Amino acid sequence: MTKTVNLEKSKEVTAAGKLIADLRHCHLFVSGTDGSIHQKASIIRVGIPTTIATIDSVLDVQRQILAVGHSFARFLADHPDAPGLVSHNFAHGTIEREILAYLQASIIGDDEAYAELGTLFRVIEDALPTLYDDEQREAHITKAEALRLLADAQSNIDVLTRIRDLLAPLLDGAPAPSMPKVVPKLLVRLVQWDLDEIVVGERLRKELKEDAVLELMQSIQRLGLRQPPTIRIEIDERNRETAFLVAGLHRLEACKRLGMTAIECWKFSGSETEGRLWEIAENLHRAELTPDERDEHIREWFKLTKQEDKMAAGGHFSENATVGAGRGNEGGLREFTREFNLPRTTVQEALDLEDLDPTAKEQADAAGLNRKEKLKVVRTAKKDPDRQKAKVRELAAHKAQPMTDVDREFGRLMAAWSAAGDEARRMFMRVVVQDGWCDDCDDVTRH
Repeated sequence: MTKTVNLEKSKEVTAAGKLIADLRHCHLFVSGTDGSIHQKASIIRVGIPTTIATIDSVLDVQRQILAVGHSFARFLADHPDAPGLVSHNFAHGTIEREILAYLQASIIGDDEAYAELGTLFRVIEDALPTLYDDEQREAHITKAEALRLLADAQSNIDVLTRIRDLLAPLLDGAPAPSMPKVVPKLLVRLVQWDLDEIVVGERLRKELKEDAVLELMQSIQRLGLRQPPTIRIEIDERNRETAFLVAGLHRLEACKRLGMTAIECWKFSGSETEGRLWEIAENLHRAELTPDERDEHIREWFKLTKQEDKMAAGGHFSENATVGAGRGNEGGLREFTREFNLPRTTVQEALDLEDLDPTAKEQADAAGLNRKEKLKVVRTAKKDPDRQKAKVRELAAHKAQPMTDVDREFGRLMAAWSAAGDEARRMFMRVVVQDGWCDDCDDVTRH
C-alpha cells in the first residue's frame, strides 16, 4: 500500500525548500512551462515526481558545465600568458568553441543568439555576467571565470544531490531510483536531427512495447518531448556524419508516428562501448524489462565493464559502477547492486544463467520452465550442454505430468521423513507396523 505523505508538514520538503537558496546561478526551471521551483511552496505545487524530474534535468546541465569548466581551466593553465580564451582557441565543432561563439553573438545583440531556459548555453551565459561589462567585444573567459564555473557547478551538483536525496523517499512512498552516474562530457549538447537519418542498429531490447509507444505519443502531444533520445555520431573517411541511437527507441518511434520529421537529441560523445553501457544503464533504471531482458542487460554490462575497465580510470563512467565490475568480483557486484537498486540474488542469478547452453535455453523456453527451474538446470548440470539438455527434459516431463492429490500427499510425507531424525524415523516405523501394516497387505488402516 502506498503511504500518503503530507507535504505541508514534511520535514524533508521543508529542508529541500531551504536548500534551493544555496544554488549559484542555477534555476530549477520546470520543463514545458515558464515556472520554476524556488521554495517549499513550489515543490508542493508541482509535486514530488515533477520536482525530481526537474532536478535530474538540471543536474545533467550542471555536470556538463563542470566538464566544460575543466576544459577551459586546463587550456588556460597550459597558456599562462593568455589573459583569456576566445572561440578560435578551440577546434570547430567543440562545445567550448560553440559556447564562446554564442556568448559573442549574445553580447553584440544578435537576434538569433537565444538559448532556452535551463540549457547549457543559457546557464553559462547567466553565470558569467562580467561578459556584459563591455559591449561590442569578442567574448572571452579568464582563468578566474573558468574556475568560478567549476566551483559553482560543483557546489550546485552537491546541493541538487542533497535535495534529491531528501525528496526521493517521498516519491510514491518509496525511494526513487537514482539515475546513471555518467560523467557529463558524454552528453555534450542538444542537436537537431532528422528522424529518418537516425540508425537504430542492434539493441538489447528487441521488441517495441506498443502500450509504451501509445502512452508516449499522448504525452508528447500534450507536453512535448520532455526527455530527448540520445544519439552517438560517427564520422567516416569522407567526413560524413551518421547518427546511431543510444537510448530512446520508444520515444523515437512515438515521434515518427506523430509525423515529426526532425527532433532534438542529446549528442553523446562516448565510444560505441560507452554508448552500449549508457543504453543498459538507462534501461535498467527506467524501462519495464522482462526477467530475461533484465538478465541480458546485467550480463552485458558486466561483460563490457570487464573488457573496458580502463574507461573508469579515464573518468568516462561512474567509478563505482565500473571499477572491478567483472564477473566474480565481490566489490564490483556490490557496487552494481547499489547503483541499480537491484537485489544481490537477482544479479547473481543473472550471471549464473549465462552458463545455460543456448540450445538448452530454447528447449527450456519451449517447455515453459521458469527462472527457478532454469537455475536448477545450470546448478545441477554445470556447464555440460548434454547434461543440461537432459535435465531440461527431466524437468519438462515432470512439469507436463499433472500432479494428483495422492502425489501431493506423498510429497508431504517424504518431506517430513527427510526432515526427521533417526530416532523419530524408528518410532514412526514401530507405530506403522504395530498399528496395521503387514507384509501381505497394502492397506494401512487398522484391521
